[in-house]
Amino acid sequence: MNMADSTGADAPASMTVYLSPRWFALVLVCIVLGLETAHLVTNVLRYEYGHQTQFGLVRQFNLDEEANLPTWYSASAIMIASLLLGMIGFVKHRLREPDTRHWLWLAAIFLYLSADEAARIHEMSEPFTQRLHFTGFFFYPWIIGGALIVLIVGLSYLRFLFRLPSDIRGLIVIAGSLYVGGALGVESIGARLDELYGFKNLKYSLVVGIEEFCEMAGILIFIYSLMQYAGRTVGAVAFSFRDTSMDESGPRQEEVLKLRRARPGRVA
Repeated sequence: MNMADSTGADAPASMTVYLSPRWFALVLVCIVLGLETAHLVTNVLRYEYGHQTQFGLVRQFNLDEEANLPTWYSASAIMIASLLLGMIGFVKHRLREPDTRHWLWLAAIFLYLSADEAARIHEMSEPFTQRLHFTGFFFYPWIIGGALIVLIVGLSYLRFLFRLPSDIRGLIVIAGSLYVGGALGVESIGARLDELYGFKNLKYSLVVGIEEFCEMAGILIFIYSLMQYAGRTVGAVAFSFRDTSMDESGPRQEEVLKLRRARPGRVA
């Protein structure tokens, strides 16, 4: 990340922020590894050595809990992906380029996923799904509904996917495979363990760690691919916070944010 500030006697203050996809992704990698390590260590101490609370750290770093640091990070990361998708879609709309609706619909989907990550909206269906008495890998019945939605969205986006540059397409396929594999595949293994042994044991906690790692890694790679695509096709986007209705005597304040792909070898 690199910031440049420019001011002039007769010009409003402005600031340019350069975001390097590589360095931004590296920061996210460190956060993900830190959260995974904290989850593993606290749960091993809890179930193998009997340290149940560890001054609140168990709940704070448990990847299966709500309203804690991992939940906040995951919801924020998905929101970043939604904002990037919305930005790309908005720019393509202004330029009258194709596939605008595909980008904007993806932005809406990821906006919902962010809200669901923070508020667990899908769990509101539990009073109904518990009456279905599913067993085995479908002990959590919402997995079936999630798989159907993924299938429908995936099929409807196939042509869009193949219109993307090959390297971006490859990254998105990897990201989607990791995310869906964790959210549905590994989650189904956790559902089976929960049915057999409950969720308060080390084995279940380890599976949760794998599931959440796949999801967080998938979102991380997706964000990286979107930043690369934005830098390659959008280039730079400026956001002005100045009220254009103000006259020359009014306050002058403007901030410009540019999202640009870093040049090879450049540390930004």
